[in-house]
Amino acid sequence: MKHTITTLALTLFLVAHGQSLAATSPYSASGSSKTTPSSTTRSTTAKPTPATKSTPAAKPKKPAPKATAIPPPPPPPPPKEESFFSNMSFGLAFIGQNVDVTNKNGATSTTSSESGSGIGIYADKFIDGNYRLNGTLGYVSYDNFIITSLTASADYIVPLNPSFALFGGLAAGGAGQKYSNSSFSDMSLAMVYGAQLGGIVFISDNLMLELGYRLRLTNLETEISTAPGTTETIDQLNETYLSLVVSF
Repeated sequence: MKHTITTLALTLFLVAHGQSLAATSPYSASGSSKTTPSSTTRSTTAKPTPATKSTPAAKPKKPAPKATAIPPPPPPPPPKEESFFSNMSFGLAFIGQNVDVTNKNGATSTTSSESGSGIGIYADKFIDGNYRLNGTLGYVSYDNFIITSLTASADYIVPLNPSFALFGGLAAGGAGQKYSNSSFSDMSLAMVYGAQLGGIVFISDNLMLELGYRLRLTNLETEISTAPGTTETIDQLNETYLSLVVSF
């Protein structure tokens, strides 16, 4: 009897303890109230899959060498600068000049036109390819007088293509007239100023040809001593010129 009671008590304890374990089991959330050992084994035990032959790992490829950056090609050298734009230039001009001579004798005044020819020697300096400073010494001979002038000018250059340019500018300086005939001679001095324009042809790096026109205003007055009260006045010089300029 005592053994029966002990067995029953142990059975009740195991049943109670089993219910408490079932309440805390992770399978309690599956929704099945009764789970047999066989069904549990089927659901939890995965069939072994046949072992697959593992393919050997591919050897890691060597990293491709980094491409070396190719530097851009150097810029082309600048075009050769014309010598005229960097050096002094010296030229010789052949001048054709025309003047109006006003002869006054008391209240009588007459005007005549005379032509002369001569040469000019000058020096040029180009600045930035668009400006030019010029100094000119001119000598022009007429029948009864000689006109000598020394002027400085500044020109603005307008290139039309690599070998041809136009220019225009202003000038100022001094002029002298030496009047002489069989009976007397005289000398007069005056300021001279005006403008010029023309064209330049660049023949080579060191040679250019220039054709231009110059207008010079002045007041060269000579007293004719052999005819008291008589004066001859030149108030304007008109000249065309052709010059050959060398740069070095």
